Amino acid sequence: MRQTAVLGWGRAEHRDPSLARIFAGDSNTGVRHNLAHALAELPPDERLGYEAIAERLRTDNSARVRRAIAQIS
Repeated sequence: MRQTAVLGWGRAEHRDPSLARIFAGDSNTGVRHNLAHALAELPPDERLGYEAIAERLRTDNSARVRRAIAQIS
């Protein structure tokens, strides 16, 4: 359910940054991976607001999450 919530968050027109922080701290690797993927798909100007979260995901314990967030240049 939480993995689907992240996908919906990423596709929404108006995203709540506090949800991204919650998703970034989720114990489920799939949730964090989906968040990393959603952040990578955001327009570059919007990504700036999530740089602290992206940085957190760049040091995630999961290589899958780190690979997904590495798509952000």
